[in-house]
Amino acid sequence: TGHNRFILFNENHIAFGLSERCALHQKLFIELFPGTEPGFHDIDVRVRTEPGQSNHILRKFQNLDGFAHIECENLVIHPFYKKYECAYLPNEQFERNVERYGILAKTAKETGVRICLENMFVTHNGRRYKGVCNNPMEAAQYVDALNEQAGEKCFGFCFDVGHSVFAGYDPREFFAYMGDRITCTHLHDNNGVEDLHFAPFTGVVDWDRLGEGMRLTGYKGPLNFETIGAMEDMPEELQQVNLQYIADCGRLLSARVEA
Repeated sequence: TGHNRFILFNENHIAFGLSERCALHQKLFIELFPGTEPGFHDIDVRVRTEPGQSNHILRKFQNLDGFAHIECENLVIHPFYKKYECAYLPNEQFERNVERYGILAKTAKETGVRICLENMFVTHNGRRYKGVCNNPMEAAQYVDALNEQAGEKCFGFCFDVGHSVFAGYDPREFFAYMGDRITCTHLHDNNGVEDLHFAPFTGVVDWDRLGEGMRLTGYKGPLNFETIGAMEDMPEELQQVNLQYIADCGRLLSARVEA
């Protein structure tokens, strides 16, 4: 269908055991989608970096062979930014990010592993505000500049619908502006105040508008449910039921996109 690939959890730090982790995801996929072939060539892995360590950490990822081996098409690396109180000026933030992501351009081209930026937020006095790449015009500028510098499309974008809530952007309009620059997603819900990573339809995200945006742009990438918050404090007896609900949400969203 183009949307029959789901990953229900996304590790924050991938440093070892990639094949073993994928085997566990595959087992869970088969349990939730019986009779469907797992499509783990569309998985994405998130890597967190701190501003002071970013160049050092990125150089460790210059060899992407391990990700290519498990057919990982999208490697999501958060853009670099500072805290609210000491944030970069926009031009400085853009230049630093383009320089740092550029470290990975050569190996991305060689391995076919696409490097993806993500829309972020910053926190101040208990509130969440728009962060780097959390408006579509800025996000498009980042992706286009990196691909132009690389000489081909080896950079993409991961749209995090939960993070977009904090910036006040309509997910439909985000997709409409970004188009095929969006190559993967992080899907979860929240209350508009905290980054809760709840299951779909349990918070304030407008899932109808998200589906419209995906349909308008012909999105065929993975539906990656980053819903760890939905499992916290969940009784073990209900965990499978909860996972099945999230899987059903994926089927519903897929059907709406393809309608």
